[in-house]
Amino acid sequence: SFPLPKKYAPGTDLMSKWLLSNKDVINMIVCPIIVVNGIGAEAKDAYSAWPSEWPNFVRSDVLYFPNSSALAKKLPPVLIEVQCAAGMPFYRRLIKYCLSAEKQYSLMPVIVTFVIHSTSSELLEMASGHEQMPYILELPCQGWARSCFLLTASSIRPHLADETLNPLVALAHFLCEQKLSLGSITRQDDPTIQMLYRIAQEAFDEEAAKEESKMDCLELITKRACDQFELAKRTLIEEVPSEDSRKRT
Repeated sequence: SFPLPKKYAPGTDLMSKWLLSNKDVINMIVCPIIVVNGIGAEAKDAYSAWPSEWPNFVRSDVLYFPNSSALAKKLPPVLIEVQCAAGMPFYRRLIKYCLSAEKQYSLMPVIVTFVIHSTSSELLEMASGHEQMPYILELPCQGWARSCFLLTASSIRPHLADETLNPLVALAHFLCEQKLSLGSITRQDDPTIQMLYRIAQEAFDEEAAKEESKMDCLELITKRACDQFELAKRTLIEEVPSEDSRKRT
């Protein structure tokens, strides 16, 4: 496959939103997360990406919300963050996001953060390992979230040697490495990694087609405006033969 443009590298804002809105990626995240929260395995195909701007104008990266009102009564909202560096200011923002989500949906959310580069020592001291998902760190969230999970390059590193990567490990690896092509990433042999690059390429191609369509429309509008100008100019010359009279007109 062709390399992605640098501005659309994995882990960048726009590519993350495209990727994380894909149905297969949504299932990849919510299914294990919902199961470990003791809700059961009914999360598959139960969520969609929703607008993530709250009434107080706070905006989180991506929100997953159940597809029906019946599901929304028992499945929590899931907030996804892709963060370059995570520290205490970011942790405080997470609290605001989750309180906003609870106020709007009357259920405490689950939050999953992928940290691309660094995590502060202060935040790591608060984190603990997760018994069922050893590639994840968990942060205290009593009173404002159902669970608060972190995936970092360090937390997934011991699991990159697995013959087949856990899908969440693969997703974190894809985001953290920020490689522009499949051939450049460490675990290019893994099926989930290959799928993620295919989704990213398709998302970019679709957006590129939209941009090309916009440019075509702009060119058409410009051409029509030029044609109208030329028509007006010819009409003026025909109706007012004298150049001095045209200037006064």
